[in-house]
Amino acid sequence: MLQNYLTAAWRNFSKRQFYSLINMVGLAVGLACGALIYLYVRHEVSYDRFHQNADRIYRVNEFFEGEGGAGERSASIPFPMADALKIDYDNLVEEVVRVYNFQSPMLTVAHEPTDRVFNERNFFFADSTYSRVFDLTMIVGNSSTALNNSHSVIISASTARRYFGAEPPLGKLLLFQNQEDLIVTGVFQDVPDNAHMHPDFLASFSTLKSFYGGDYPQSWHWNPCWTYVLLKDNVQPASLEAHLPKFVKKHLPESFRDEVSLRLQALTDIHLKSDLEFEIEANGNAEDIYILTGIAVFVLLIACINFMNLSTAQSVRRAREVSLRKTIGASRAQLIGQFMIESAIIGVMAVIFSVMLLVLALPYFNRFTGKSLAFDILDPWLLGGLFWAGLIVAWLSSVYPALILSSFQPAKALKAGKAMGKGISLREILVTFQFMISIVLIIVTGVAVKQVNFLSSGSLGFTKDNIVMIPVIRTPIAPYYRTMVEEALQQSSIESVTAVEEIVGAKHQGGSYTFEGMEKAQLFPRLKIRHDFTRTFQIPLLAGRDYNLDNRADDTVSVVVNETLVKGFKWTPEEAIGRFCQVGDFRAQIIGVVKDFNFTSKQQPVAPLVIQLNNSPAAFNLNLKYMAVRIKPGTLQQSLSTLEALWQKFLPGRPFEYFFLDHALSNSYASEANLIKVSTAFSLLAVGVACLGLFGLASFQTEQRKREVSIRKVLGSSTNQVIVLMLSYYVKLLGAAVLIAFPLAWFSTARWLSGYAYRIDVPWGIFFIASLLVTVVAMVTVGYKSYAVANVNPVQSLRSE
Repeated sequence: MLQNYLTAAWRNFSKRQFYSLINMVGLAVGLACGALIYLYVRHEVSYDRFHQNADRIYRVNEFFEGEGGAGERSASIPFPMADALKIDYDNLVEEVVRVYNFQSPMLTVAHEPTDRVFNERNFFFADSTYSRVFDLTMIVGNSSTALNNSHSVIISASTARRYFGAEPPLGKLLLFQNQEDLIVTGVFQDVPDNAHMHPDFLASFSTLKSFYGGDYPQSWHWNPCWTYVLLKDNVQPASLEAHLPKFVKKHLPESFRDEVSLRLQALTDIHLKSDLEFEIEANGNAEDIYILTGIAVFVLLIACINFMNLSTAQSVRRAREVSLRKTIGASRAQLIGQFMIESAIIGVMAVIFSVMLLVLALPYFNRFTGKSLAFDILDPWLLGGLFWAGLIVAWLSSVYPALILSSFQPAKALKAGKAMGKGISLREILVTFQFMISIVLIIVTGVAVKQVNFLSSGSLGFTKDNIVMIPVIRTPIAPYYRTMVEEALQQSSIESVTAVEEIVGAKHQGGSYTFEGMEKAQLFPRLKIRHDFTRTFQIPLLAGRDYNLDNRADDTVSVVVNETLVKGFKWTPEEAIGRFCQVGDFRAQIIGVVKDFNFTSKQQPVAPLVIQLNNSPAAFNLNLKYMAVRIKPGTLQQSLSTLEALWQKFLPGRPFEYFFLDHALSNSYASEANLIKVSTAFSLLAVGVACLGLFGLASFQTEQRKREVSIRKVLGSSTNQVIVLMLSYYVKLLGAAVLIAFPLAWFSTARWLSGYAYRIDVPWGIFFIASLLVTVVAMVTVGYKSYAVANVNPVQSLRSE
């Protein structure tokens, strides 16, 4: 019996090679797209799950709640908090580990006596408990003891090759910041891509005492340490969180403890569910995963609809075959089995072809997304998913025609040529649904592109172009800074120079200030700067004056604030000038109010901001991280050469590094940009798959109507009239699809946009462009086949009738 099924299936494929091929290719492309997105999503949700104790590791986050928009949502906490947590809650907490990097974007490491000197972006100090909390695969050395001693450091395998080549690294010395020698006590395997931090260096935490006068900083206000707790077995995070309010009351100073709360965040939630300030690395977004999963489902649905449409359409021709089989004794079960076997064969072939497409496309997809996704041919979940998806789709597409055709009475089926009249309405529903999905995908992608472009290129309240950022923190630049600035400004290509605490437009720090009308100090967003900050970033001044180089006391008796801070106190900019502000031990006055600008990502609304001058030579050890240099347009190479020459003149032996502010700010939206690239690619593929199926369906239906077309032409119809007749059927379906797609797309895009503080209005023009695009593509696809059929000689079509 099986051999008979296979023989009949082969004959059927041979007679309808074109339609069988379209069926297989369409389903294979849909399965391959679904598999690619599955690999991408699986990678995103797998972050930090490779740690053996991932389900027991939590990061401690600190929240300052203030009035008038003041406050801070920090991923890091103060130095002494870790030890206090371990002591106070030893019954709940198994281990605590701190990670710290001087809040510096890069730190200099050298291997002497060679010339290997690098600015390192992934240099961290960590407690000796690091390997007891996080999994660390050691290649050389003992992870449990490698960080026990001061001035010890373990490095990643790639870092070891970079500094030492083929030489054994154990016991070698590395010079840190031209100050301290560190001895290499171990080498660990590079941390996997799917981790929220990727250390290249882990130096012993006790080494920090050398930099802070023999002990760790004891401030409970300054919060620079990323701190993780490993809970004991069977301890729920809620058990520890319930004690944290009491912990805050016990340890934090009375002046601000009422505004502080501590919360635990699961390690595995950091990458997709954390949008706090001072993250170690840029995170992803859980909403992106939902969007991509939706796209994968849509692409698969379109592929399935194609398969079902062609399968049901072709079954019309088989009504007489089925009737003959029933006449000579075939049972209904045998006929259903025949249809299902044929569909299963196409489904399995589509799965095999989809695996081939996946293997070919994956390297390009990785380059496209910047990921390192891998396809394991033995992955049971992926292969099993592809196999069952292909098989289920194939079987579902065969069930309807099999049940209907096998139920017909042979005499009626042989006499009538309309045995599948009900199938036409099913195809209409499926084709309409396919059009609707295509329109929704294009609209959603178009809105997302406009939103990301708005975030990355819209007005920020300052000018980001032509600004070169040079990392200077923890360099010996302090005694030379003013001289470097003066020499730089002598060059015609340099317009302005300043120093800033963070990348303006991306990050900020916080400081405690008490303005008039406040009973006690509160934490406000802050940027410490040097002179010419507003000039360099071209930020308008609304009232008062800027910091003056001739006024030596400005850094202790003056502050500049933004418009939002002033509004919070219900002052006008003019009324704010001269108001007093307590800054630490100093009583300062507001001397200037600047127009609001986005000092952090446009994903957040503008908050109150204090712009504080810091002329202290020690500022470059903590508060001033970058020199910001505005260059004249068209002088890029000349400016960079000037800046590098000045750097080598005053800071010889230190690598000169720079980046452009506009590029850095664009990278702030890397997650959104990546989503756009992936969703655009797969949306276009979805439309392409839909067109492939539509082409096959149109080809079949126009072939079915050859006789009708020939009769119409004999009776005088023109080619254009015939084409319009053929297209009118699909225009009705497109109209229905548009009516369904518009509200669905509006709801989806409006909900997504609501997550942004700054967002575009839903652009209705994209709705009409998407509808027009799908309509044109569909009409060209159907029109091509209609034109071919309309131009066939009627005599040839009617000869066999």
